[in-house]
Amino acid sequence: GTTLFAQTNIPVTRFTLPNGLQVWLHEDHTRPEIFGAIVVNGGAKLDEADATGMAHYLEHMLFKGNHEIGTTDYASEKIYLDKIDSLYEQLGKTTDKDQRKIIQLAINEQNKLAASYAVSNELNSLLNSIGSKNINAFTTHDKVVYHNSFPPHQVEKWLKLYSHRFMNPVFRLFQSELETVYEEKNRAVDDMSYRLISDFEKSFYKVHPYGQRDILGEVEHLKNPSLITVYRYFNTYYVPNNMALVMSGDFHSETIRPLIEEKFSSWQYKELPPRPIYEEKPFGGKEIIRGRYVPVKVGLVGYRTVPMGHPDEASLLVINDMLSNQNETGLWDKLSLENKLMYAGMETDIQVDYGKTMLFFVPKIVGQSLKRAESLVMEQLDKLKRGDFDDAFLESIKLNLIRQYQLGYESNYRKAMMMADAFVSNTCWEDLVGIPEKIQAIDKTTIIQKANQYFGENRLILYSKMGFPKKNKLDKPPFTPALAKGKESAYGKSFREAPEPDAIPRYVNINSEVTTLQVKPLVTIHQVKNPVNNIFNLEVRYGTGRLIDEKLPMLGTMLKYAGTDNLSRDDFKRELGNLATTYDFYTSDVNFSMQLQGFDANLKESLLLAGQLIGKPLFNEKGRKNAVSFERFERRMEKKDINEKSFLLSQYQQFGEASYYLNRMAVKEMKKIPFDELTASLQQVRQHEIRIFYTGNLPADSVQKWVENYLLTIQPTLPSRKDVRPLRKTSENELLLVNDKKAVQSQLYLLINSGIPRNPDKQPNISAFNQYFGSDMSSLVFQEIREFRSLAYSASARLFNGSVEGNPAFLSAYIGCQADKTYSAMETMTALIHDLPQKPEQIDIIKKSLAQSSAMARPFFRQLGQTVYNWQWNGYEQDPNIGWVKAYENLTFDSITDTWKNYIYQQPISFAVAGDKKKMKPEQLSTFGTIKELKLSDIRKK
Repeated sequence: GTTLFAQTNIPVTRFTLPNGLQVWLHEDHTRPEIFGAIVVNGGAKLDEADATGMAHYLEHMLFKGNHEIGTTDYASEKIYLDKIDSLYEQLGKTTDKDQRKIIQLAINEQNKLAASYAVSNELNSLLNSIGSKNINAFTTHDKVVYHNSFPPHQVEKWLKLYSHRFMNPVFRLFQSELETVYEEKNRAVDDMSYRLISDFEKSFYKVHPYGQRDILGEVEHLKNPSLITVYRYFNTYYVPNNMALVMSGDFHSETIRPLIEEKFSSWQYKELPPRPIYEEKPFGGKEIIRGRYVPVKVGLVGYRTVPMGHPDEASLLVINDMLSNQNETGLWDKLSLENKLMYAGMETDIQVDYGKTMLFFVPKIVGQSLKRAESLVMEQLDKLKRGDFDDAFLESIKLNLIRQYQLGYESNYRKAMMMADAFVSNTCWEDLVGIPEKIQAIDKTTIIQKANQYFGENRLILYSKMGFPKKNKLDKPPFTPALAKGKESAYGKSFREAPEPDAIPRYVNINSEVTTLQVKPLVTIHQVKNPVNNIFNLEVRYGTGRLIDEKLPMLGTMLKYAGTDNLSRDDFKRELGNLATTYDFYTSDVNFSMQLQGFDANLKESLLLAGQLIGKPLFNEKGRKNAVSFERFERRMEKKDINEKSFLLSQYQQFGEASYYLNRMAVKEMKKIPFDELTASLQQVRQHEIRIFYTGNLPADSVQKWVENYLLTIQPTLPSRKDVRPLRKTSENELLLVNDKKAVQSQLYLLINSGIPRNPDKQPNISAFNQYFGSDMSSLVFQEIREFRSLAYSASARLFNGSVEGNPAFLSAYIGCQADKTYSAMETMTALIHDLPQKPEQIDIIKKSLAQSSAMARPFFRQLGQTVYNWQWNGYEQDPNIGWVKAYENLTFDSITDTWKNYIYQQPISFAVAGDKKKMKPEQLSTFGTIKELKLSDIRKK
């Protein structure tokens, strides 16, 4: 038996301030990063029934600052903001269309006046100035979480800013943010699964807000938001006795405790109103709903289970995995492996008040009914309820689950979210981190008992036939942008100028932290120690990919369904499952790789099995049928899904006829290809250069010996292949268009080929340009397109320094917006490219932000081998952050404008747009270049 509990002890320091704020701290010194979050107990479930979506609105508004952050003169600004509040109340009571338009325009006028005092996105800029990453927030039914990671030496400033941001918030620039939330709602409407799940939830939770309050809000409520309702939510629930501060990372609890007490004690305790209790009755037997949601038939079955923190949570996790798991050894996995149906899987959704298990199944595309697929799935569930399985299977499932838990403990984000869950569900921390021990103790009797207890006759089932629901979309409101005119608040200035400790970078020492072994010519092992537990990762990467052989993606899938010359497919999967090792194959443009993950103690046996699979795979017709039906499903989605179409179009925009999607295998070729051709492809793959990336704690010579014995039965003779496709360059502006009359959103990609080859010395300037122009929330693209004009929910742009293989540097940009905003969004983006706005005052924040991020940019240990190899491939002899930090000190605003002039200015622009042509008004779009309308067959092979 492998020793598994190397790391179930996740010590947490917990204390509560006199005002009721709970503090949860977990120290993890494996890398120089702290992840910090503020958690509010209760999210969308606390929305008022006639004002849904307000908890989520509030989450957006809390990035706008308060009476000190985000304003140059709050007293003057407040006069206009108060008028806006009362106009919104009026709007909520007005139904006449013309009258509403008049009020909206009046709001717009006041908004423009208020904006002359606003400092746009100042909170983000201040977080950037201390080297923060992943600045974000999210709302669920049970909680709202505001979070980011930051360098350890900035902990005092981070605490100062996070304690201040929730005091006296001001909902400035509300009108444009409202529009941004509309955009988020529209994106959801274009996502096929969104309506399917939300309709299912409405019938599953008939009274509880989990089903009755959409987190994003009902369209009618979004059109009539009341600022007073939003403030009421804030004043009621954003109180310290309903909130927690959670932190995981590189700090010392006893050092930061006095800082936390000092910064957060000024929050005022407030009595909370009693929470309503919603009683969901059990289902009366099998309840059925029907609809048409997605382009294939789908069935969903829901069972009521347990809320968070319940002792049966561990048993339910094991039952789930016995039906369907990563190793594909579950009872349902076998159904799809045997090609008896297309897919069956399940998801446990355990929330604070209730829990459910949802199982979903997809019948075969041709000739299988939903009823038939359902009965197959239920037969397997009955097997479990009867105890028709052996102990070895149960043990392997438990071992795999424990491995997944331990992997979760490696991430500061994951541990912080566990603390957040424990806080909102009032679960004892020891119980939560004790789940692996509970899993270890589960036996066959428990499984039979719990399966019968929770998966009985009472259930909800949704049958979805092929088709689409009608989309309800929000129209573009009649207003002109309110541009924030303020440069910096007094608070912002003093925050930035306050003294702070020096960064303590922990750069990677390439030579001592990665052991590189040349095993044979063209075979190299890169080994990294695992500082945390005894779980290994091993990637075998061959230097050839799908651009060289279009059969490789199918080969990868077929290997997942193959057996070996002495083990059937199911036996092979079971043997690896018993070792708690997962395996997968990935194909990229120029690489083909096999990835294994499991316990170090089982590495030798795992490599022995993996070697048998790539040495002598036995392909079978059932595997082919699976590969074909999955591919057919994927390609059907490409036809219907606007995101897929726009991605295919962007590939065509970059590579034209050389796009992989025009040269891949057609489904009809996959149906016919002889297995010996796949075997020949695999032999060819194995003749290319091999790099093995191993993260784990076994001695290098053992790993080398096993690799030689099991994986190198063919000696590679061919070097790694390169992507030699040239990036398309247009001589004049162009607009590539794919029409989709069902899409609510337009998806837009922009490409500028600079023609300038890669120059590593220019990287610091390019990074500075990206931060200024388009790669984060404080950038021009985000500000101008989303913040001021609300033209899109997501908008970004990034300049890429050319590739080692010789492709030039290029600018790539993306915008997702309502179809009727496409023209305005493109116009704004083009204006930024043609005439770069000059804000030299931002250079200090940019320099500091880049230097701080570089000091914290240490790669996660599991990716360290690959990252170092990439650095070397790109010509760096040491951790490039060392040189970059020095280079950032010498940046000036000219570094940004020169980069713009050299790489982007006056270059022809290629636009690629997928969406509803009629709503975009093609006659307007033609001002951006020659329109070339493409059919799907022009950009993909079926």
